[in-house]
Amino acid sequence: MMIHAAIAHRGYWDAQWEPFAQQYRVIRYDMRGFGKSVQHTDAPFNMRADLRAVLDHLGIISCYLMGASMGGGIAVDFALEHPEMVDALIAVVPGLSGAPEPDASKISPHLAQLWQAADAAEKAGDHDRLDELALQVWIDGPNRTPDQVNAVVRERVRAMLHENHAAALAEGTPVRLDPPAYGRLAEIHCPTLALAGDEDVPKPSTM
Repeated sequence: MMIHAAIAHRGYWDAQWEPFAQQYRVIRYDMRGFGKSVQHTDAPFNMRADLRAVLDHLGIISCYLMGASMGGGIAVDFALEHPEMVDALIAVVPGLSGAPEPDASKISPHLAQLWQAADAAEKAGDHDRLDELALQVWIDGPNRTPDQVNAVVRERVRAMLHENHAAALAEGTPVRLDPPAYGRLAEIHCPTLALAGDEDVPKPSTM
């Protein structure tokens, strides 16, 4: 089971889909408010329950669970809440629930400026500007200019961000894991692979 990052939807896994499918039954889905899973209501929702509903609908008792960024955080939360359903966990720079805010000294002035600009663009409803800033943070990274990044990848992510705006029609209130994952990782006993990049942001996206 593949759970995408917040900058994308199920298409995040396009390049991995075929290689994994040669050996496994592979499932991916759009989280609520992403891609084709439109968030219609402001009512509370539970991303872990959504994942459980997908697995139950498909008759899957247990699986290998892989998630990136916010999706990685949901995968970790799910492994803590439903350990019997997770045979192995792959968490790619997971946004852990309950993690503290990063030390301000670890945030570069450039990144802080991008986040401030993104907040302003979101408040103004400027989706095009917001998407470009997201690309600069999550795709370009701190040491590259846009023209140094694979243009196909950059525009594919831009398209997914654009598609997500149409899916997020309502805010809703996420029902978070209680107690959260931060400080509880020792409770995870299935085989686990955690991945993180040297140049990633100090704190990944969380739900």
